[in-house]
Amino acid sequence: NSVAPSRSSLSDRLKYLPKNHTTYAKAKREYLTGNIEQAEALYRQAIEEEDSQSESAVKDLAAMLNESDRSVEAIDLIRKYRSRFGRAKQASFDRLSITIYQKMRDYSSVIATLETLLNAELRPSQTTNLERQIAAVEFQRGSPEVAFNRLNSIIKRNPTDFQTIQLLDTLKRKQEAGTEA
Repeated sequence: NSVAPSRSSLSDRLKYLPKNHTTYAKAKREYLTGNIEQAEALYRQAIEEEDSQSESAVKDLAAMLNESDRSVEAIDLIRKYRSRFGRAKQASFDRLSITIYQKMRDYSSVIATLETLLNAELRPSQTTNLERQIAAVEFQRGSPEVAFNRLNSIIKRNPTDFQTIQLLDTLKRKQEAGTEA
């Protein structure tokens, strides 16, 4: 299972790597050069070293596992280490989990994780965005009425919320056409 990144040229990607020789930097270099097995071993070592880059190592390894169709392992990794980094950093792990759950089409876990984020102390704009995301996932998993109710609730609070109005309209059209969100 070799999944190498392909966004830009190797030299472009390598120039943004840390210039130091930490285990994490070595793992990134191995990943970017396509040596996935060595990158995984080095990411795991960097995580165990518990230095300033171990949080990034967990996220990068989870993303790499997900790209390699090892999504369950990626989620297990996030669950294992999420609490190590304190409450303030956990939201970024939750967002990564959402991406992985979506790939797995595990809509219940996507919604549960979005609800966890929603229950955190957030600005109103963040709350509304999370509510929109939950509505879209509810629609995807076959609960359009739940999605429509959530979106209508947002519109009731803010009748000029163009993004929510547009999402509601889009989902209604998709329902009429019989397609997923």
